[in-house]
Amino acid sequence: MRWIGGAVELRQLRYFLQVADQLHFGRAAERLRVAPSAVSQQVSRLERELGVPLLDRSHRTVRLTDAGERFRPLAQQVLDAETTAVAEMRALSGRQERLVRLGTSAGLGARVSELVHSCQRADPPITLQLNYSDVSTRLHQVRSGTLDAAVVRGDSRATDEFDFTHVWTDELLVALPSAHPLAGRRRIPFGELAGLPLRIAPAHHNPDLYQAVQQAAAVSGFEPVIAGEFGAALHEAFAELAIGPPSWTVFYASHADTLAIPGVAFRPVEVGKKARPLSLATFVVTDGNRRLSGVLADFLQRCRELGRRAEPRHAD
Repeated sequence: MRWIGGAVELRQLRYFLQVADQLHFGRAAERLRVAPSAVSQQVSRLERELGVPLLDRSHRTVRLTDAGERFRPLAQQVLDAETTAVAEMRALSGRQERLVRLGTSAGLGARVSELVHSCQRADPPITLQLNYSDVSTRLHQVRSGTLDAAVVRGDSRATDEFDFTHVWTDELLVALPSAHPLAGRRRIPFGELAGLPLRIAPAHHNPDLYQAVQQAAAVSGFEPVIAGEFGAALHEAFAELAIGPPSWTVFYASHADTLAIPGVAFRPVEVGKKARPLSLATFVVTDGNRRLSGVLADFLQRCRELGRRAEPRHAD
């Protein structure tokens, strides 16, 4: 990576990545435990050094520009390299750090922060080196040894090469236009969505999510009409959901909690006669051919404890 001006600081990268994750300066500041003005100033300095805007602040919500989308994984690579370098030097000095290289995704939302805080409280602490990528890449990196573990929702990709350890269950919410009559409900019976087209990734792209929604619809007595894929550019996709023809999609509650999208409502649903929530099991995947290290075993236990502490959600 070539730095323009040569004065980019690691702190600026951390602040930018936190804003990129939260898409909100206030929430990013809370996670970083600094003032929102400090976050804004450092990100602005970073943009001046790079010579391009990374964030679009022209709307009520913050969005990544095209440059910001391209810069995000590069910035993460720099911080990952710093973490690895520090860990290796501490090992040389006899102060080896307990490090877990974890594959994850932005969709885990608040779960990642909770994991980080739990690991920081361990004795001795566990350092999480987070690597964001798609599921296939995460699993490949676990198999190659580049990652120690990866968080994956659903177990359709389970094989003898991996150990899938169930750690928690994530609730799925329905996202729909806030002007739609169903958005006025505290909880939406899943069958009442039958009249609305569904926007969701195709089965080959996310088989576990697709199957969970299809099964819930079958239990509720209808087959969804697929209106198309929910776009990878998150805020553009939500903007289309808010102002386009009425439709709905599903979104993980842990990620929805970090978002504030004008014109879009997130609501829990009730599936079947027992009014169960829509949910998907989450696993931590490790290499099935390698014995768990002490730090990995400790990390898995903390993941399970996080899952047990999670209380049932209630609509606002």
